[in-house]
Amino acid sequence: MKKTSLLVFVLFATLSCNENITLKNNETNDRISFKSADDYINTYRELAKTNSPEYLESWANDRNHSTLINSSDTFLINYSPVVKTILNKDYEFEIADDIIWFNKGTLYSFSKDEASHRSELKKNLSQCKIFGRISCTPIKASNETANGRTSTAVVTLDDEDTPGHPSPQAQNQKQFNQSTYQPCGSTSRAASGIRKYVHELYDETTSMEPGPVHYSSLYLRIKLEYKGSSWNPAGEQRQTSINISGSAYISNTGMQPLPFQVSASKDCYSGNWFMLLLHSPSHGPYYLQPPVEWRVSGTGSIVHNVKGDLPSNKWTNTEYVPGSGVLW
Repeated sequence: MKKTSLLVFVLFATLSCNENITLKNNETNDRISFKSADDYINTYRELAKTNSPEYLESWANDRNHSTLINSSDTFLINYSPVVKTILNKDYEFEIADDIIWFNKGTLYSFSKDEASHRSELKKNLSQCKIFGRISCTPIKASNETANGRTSTAVVTLDDEDTPGHPSPQAQNQKQFNQSTYQPCGSTSRAASGIRKYVHELYDETTSMEPGPVHYSSLYLRIKLEYKGSSWNPAGEQRQTSINISGSAYISNTGMQPLPFQVSASKDCYSGNWFMLLLHSPSHGPYYLQPPVEWRVSGTGSIVHNVKGDLPSNKWTNTEYVPGSGVLW
């Protein structure tokens, strides 16, 4: 059992049409508009059931919406594809009669009367009305015992393993020296450089006033990084197979453990692969404020390899403590 801080789990699924989602595109701009906060949350949850960036991009394009799903904004790198899909080029969407602006994790709201001069209002954040927040927190384990993990700590993006003294994050990471690379449909070529497979859990929580009530989603993110002056996203195409199961719940809320199971594979892809588990609860204000604390127990395997690289660099991530079979 692992005690994680701030998360929600991930399950591979396809997104079916849902006629109950109330959603329209504003006629005079490209902001996605929702009738209510509930409409926004329901849409988020439906979109999160797909792990296909192609579907999300098509969903936005069908609404003539300038989505940020392909944005290079480094601040957005940890946020889910769903959040980036909903935001337009101005980092905005609409709920009821309010224009909602996402800025560095905070949601600010402007009335329609303020719409024409909101660019000036945005220059003085202390005078802007806060509508809510969207937090995104990677998780790592610490203080391991023979029975598994006993506590958790927040991960920073530049957290690195010190040779001989690996950080507690390292149980779901593997560093290797890349040797060769063969992109799908191309020829093999020599390659070099330090790479790292990363399989991580993290929570994305949206809070909205009044209340606030919090809406949390726990993601599994599969990624590849290269070592420069720091660890950065790598672009090589890979193949990944996932077969895991277990349960998760938020502690101190009265929630019962809910099961999850992920069996999926993806080939010839680059960038991050996100998957959302079905458990995406609402909690608060009578529960803990973010960051909330999760308990997660999971077993199984994640197989990850760069296309055309040496077989010895292929990694099967199977357990946290050798011999235990426990991933999380």
